[in-house]
Amino acid sequence: MRLPALVSTCLLSLVGAAWALDQPALMLPGSNGGVSINPGIGLATQFALESNQIRRLGFTNFLDDLTYLENTINGTVNDIAYSNLRVGSPDFTPTVDGLIKMFPDKPSKKDAENGRPSMQARLRSAEDEFWAKVPAYDGVVTGAYNGQYLMLAIPSKRAVIFYENANENLVLKGWYNIGPALFVNSVLKSEPEPAKILQQLDLDTEERKSLEGAFAGKPDETPRLQPSQFWCLPSPIGFALIDSANLKIITFTIPGKKVELRSVRNLTVDLLIPEWKTLPTDVDAVAQFKRSRSAQLAEAGITTLDVPYVKALVSQTAVGDSGKAGSFQPIANGRYLTLTFPAAHKIISYNTEGANNSLELISVRDTTFDSGLAILDQQFKARVQGQNMLKIAERDAGRNPSSALNLVKAALTYAPHLHLAVEKNAAFKPLSKLADWDKVLADATKAADANKAKLEAIETAAKAERERRKKK
Repeated sequence: MRLPALVSTCLLSLVGAAWALDQPALMLPGSNGGVSINPGIGLATQFALESNQIRRLGFTNFLDDLTYLENTINGTVNDIAYSNLRVGSPDFTPTVDGLIKMFPDKPSKKDAENGRPSMQARLRSAEDEFWAKVPAYDGVVTGAYNGQYLMLAIPSKRAVIFYENANENLVLKGWYNIGPALFVNSVLKSEPEPAKILQQLDLDTEERKSLEGAFAGKPDETPRLQPSQFWCLPSPIGFALIDSANLKIITFTIPGKKVELRSVRNLTVDLLIPEWKTLPTDVDAVAQFKRSRSAQLAEAGITTLDVPYVKALVSQTAVGDSGKAGSFQPIANGRYLTLTFPAAHKIISYNTEGANNSLELISVRDTTFDSGLAILDQQFKARVQGQNMLKIAERDAGRNPSSALNLVKAALTYAPHLHLAVEKNAAFKPLSKLADWDKVLADATKAADANKAKLEAIETAAKAERERRKKK
């Protein structure tokens, strides 16, 4: 399929504006070469590496196709003109309209009580609003290439365009408006559903009730979509598209002549899963940590190390906000896709060829506990570093008091509790004559008292959690 060019004035206007965008070029690797994308002029060039040379193969201008699709009318609904870009490819499965029809076409009880139309009607209204003032192309494009097919995603248009490598030429395969997919509340053609995962989690009554409510979310509310930010990754049977702004993951397959939107998952829901199908378990990790660091735990005065203690430690230490997804990093490895959310303390893995060749959630790891053990290790390391610095300072105190004082100050920054040992050590007597000596000890005493109070707060929180667990 190849679209005719628009009139020259339209193209010149578009290309002139695109050049001014000055967006960086994009390189999409393939098995033996790849595709180079120039966002400014819309050029996609396929190339291969042969005999230590780059051989240019086919090329296409996706801005030409994008502009044509947006400016040609497919039909009119309620006096509103629908562009081809909004309608999507007629041979796409499901069609854009077919996807919209999967949403409830009758108002729910809550909708009726609030005088709202059905979710399907509200989705169509939201689409009308977006396409009435669709943003101009801003030069931002991303994509993925698997050697046979090229997928380009244009976030400003909420659109994806597919090209096929046919006899070393890039031929338009299809296009899709993903706006309606961003309204999926939980999952679409993806396993397992959150309710099934909930049945497998070891939760007390209070935790289960809270998670049930969170999973349910607000299915009657119309999502307020943010301007899309896309990530694209290839898979053996198609592609994965992630909208990090709206926290949706969408997979496409190309089983034959048609491109298929295969699955949609709401990452907001998946991020609520506490931990599922991951090793080692928190209990096993604690046992292993205690065996390997018993001396350090005793020296730090930690008498009871268990899961409640480690989680209380993390809550008392600012290492992120588990309530926010924040930035993430996707990794594609064959059919497996893993997303890391540092701010949310989560690592989530998917199989893009899961049940029925759909997107399947396979594991969720809560790294909060890992962060807690890392914090303990850092604290143990700081104690050792402080002790080593004091040994050097003790050696230098007599011959170079000023240098020794700097070492003592650094040591007490790492390990404030050592201030008592410093005060009692006669070797540091020459330092007492220096102007900063009293302040160094006073600051260390204050820091040690603050650390002691923090330790007591952690112990109190851990004890309360242990008592709560006994009642479940």
